[in-house]
Amino acid sequence: MNITLITSLQHVTSKWQGGTTIQLYIYPEGSTYQQRDFLFRLSSANIEIPESTFTKLPGVSRKIMVLEGGLKLEHEDHHAIILKKFETDSFYGDWNTKGFGIVTDFNLMTTGNVRSSLQPKNNAGK
Repeated sequence: MNITLITSLQHVTSKWQGGTTIQLYIYPEGSTYQQRDFLFRLSSANIEIPESTFTKLPGVSRKIMVLEGGLKLEHEDHHAIILKKFETDSFYGDWNTKGFGIVTDFNLMTTGNVRSSLQPKNNAGK
């Protein structure tokens, strides 16, 4: 088994209409977010405006977890949810989604037959 250390210098940071996003990891190697040829992508975003529209990503399953702040998500014709720190929501990238709140979040995107889950680690026992 090969282990690769990825440093913060290798993270890809980009701007979007609501703030910035940092790509922490994308698989397989050589795939890109722009081409949507990844199987999974891990990222963290700073939503810097009170109301934002999420980028449409047909064929992508999305999971989001709030790291700082609070976020209300409205998925048109599906559901709405208010997320507090370490709470998650799952939705599809082709849904019309609006976010309300200034937050830092963690994102897991998957494509194809890749299934995933996103849960915070419980540190209560420390």
